[in-house]
Amino acid sequence: MISRFQWLAAILTLILALSAATVLAHEAPARSNPADGSVIPTAPAQITITFPGELDATGSSIRVLDPDGKDITPGSAGLDLENPDRNMLVASLAGDLPNGRYTVDWVALSLADGHKTTGDFSFTVDPNAPAPTAQSAASPTSATSVGAASANPTASGGDTSGKGSSNAKVYFAIGAVAVVALSAAAASVLAQRARKQSR
Repeated sequence: MISRFQWLAAILTLILALSAATVLAHEAPARSNPADGSVIPTAPAQITITFPGELDATGSSIRVLDPDGKDITPGSAGLDLENPDRNMLVASLAGDLPNGRYTVDWVALSLADGHKTTGDFSFTVDPNAPAPTAQSAASPTSATSVGAASANPTASGGDTSGKGSSNAKVYFAIGAVAVVALSAAAASVLAQRARKQSR
């Protein structure tokens, strides 16, 4: 017969496993344009970061810094309200931007659960760089979860799906396995105590 301690251990394990699964569900940006770490021949007219789920416009933002660290973010930058999925941050840039390394900082607030994630990525404008191909247009980003968990997503030269994103998934997976393992160990200890008490 299963004791109340064993039931408690089983419920605790399930709760922790579900919590780990929830953390895993908060992914980094799906893609960005330009991609993280990309080198492109001309400055982009627009920077976009696309996320897996719908974002809250009031808590999501994008900021662009030029090679000198100057904030060149246009006032219109933010969630693309014309996108029916409401999952894309956009910043349209002015022309005649200098060559060099640009940094993009972003904050994404999930509309579904209020989970906030922050991150950044960079790209370089070099007139001697070859034009990006369709394949090189996809790359990762670097991000940090605020509240539930942490990770690191990033973006680069065309559409990208982030290197930080895959790293985050690996770290989260390791964390989830660790949580489940610790839960199983706790359940085992509680079960042993329950057996001793029932004797």
